[in-house]
Amino acid sequence: MFPELPLLLFDFAPSSFAFSYGVTGRVLCVKPFASMADESFKEFVLDQMSALPELRARAMFGAHGLYSGGRFFGILDEGRLFFKTDARSQADYTARGMGPFTYESKGKVMTMAYHEVPPDVLENREELVTWAHRAIQIAAGSKKSPKLSRPNRVPRKSARL
Repeated sequence: MFPELPLLLFDFAPSSFAFSYGVTGRVLCVKPFASMADESFKEFVLDQMSALPELRARAMFGAHGLYSGGRFFGILDEGRLFFKTDARSQADYTARGMGPFTYESKGKVMTMAYHEVPPDVLENREELVTWAHRAIQIAAGSKKSPKLSRPNRVPRKSARL
């Protein structure tokens, strides 16, 4: 089913690779799952923002989401930190030449309301925490409103086999 892989490929630390057999033509794509540099960067960022309450990083789609309590306010991806932005705050990022977080989905480039944190802010613990607090507040305000139930709604009966 899959082409035979050279034995040399498995001499690398298998736990650090995600083997996806997405064979395109005759090319087998093997992407690093989490490099040592990304792990070190994650630890650095978490240390810089340790003053935030209930700070944690959660693996997601090859990157990490940053949470303070239940609020998703940041993204760590490929050695870069992105914070949640709104129309007003993104001006602070773009004025410093920082762009939005983008990813590719179904051949299209998608943009999220997260912008890369400037390097000078990343290096300054107090300023980074200030910018993080702002991102957390934006995340808190952007929660989707719960769906309102219709009055007189009859619940569906589940299908039984």
